[in-house]
Amino acid sequence: MKHVVRLFFLSAALIAATDLHAQESVCDLFSHLESADGSQVVVTGDLIIARDLAVLGSEDCDNRYISGTGVRRRWPTALSLSPSSSVTPDQLQQFQKAAADADSLRNQGKPVSASASFSGRIKLAQSGELPAQLIFDSFDNLKVEALPDPGSLPSAHTSSRETFVT
Repeated sequence: MKHVVRLFFLSAALIAATDLHAQESVCDLFSHLESADGSQVVVTGDLIIARDLAVLGSEDCDNRYISGTGVRRRWPTALSLSPSSSVTPDQLQQFQKAAADADSLRNQGKPVSASASFSGRIKLAQSGELPAQLIFDSFDNLKVEALPDPGSLPSAHTSSRETFVT
């Protein structure tokens, strides 16, 4: 019986630890952003990155964060990103290279898509443009790529020589 109880507690601890470090989207995080203040999280989303800017957001999200007492403010669904002092030099260099790559693609007139998963601590903002900051310790799956030129995509319209069968 003692062995079964010990196994039960070990299983419960493992499940709790898995929940605490589970990855969630920025949109899901915004469903409980206020209660996440100070928490260690793993968040994935759309990345806007440039030399002087890094934001993780979600374009299509129904969850919103509304702050304030008295005058209430509705915030965009996005987090500013800042590296912590524990980010490895290799990852910091990779992050800076991604920013330079995104800037280079934009300077060439190409639309840019970027995404990643970041692990770090949430800090609610008291002011500024974004409701919270993610001070990240590490990241995974950082990807920056050029999107196809919209003019080069095939049109949904058929050619002018349509044939109708009756």
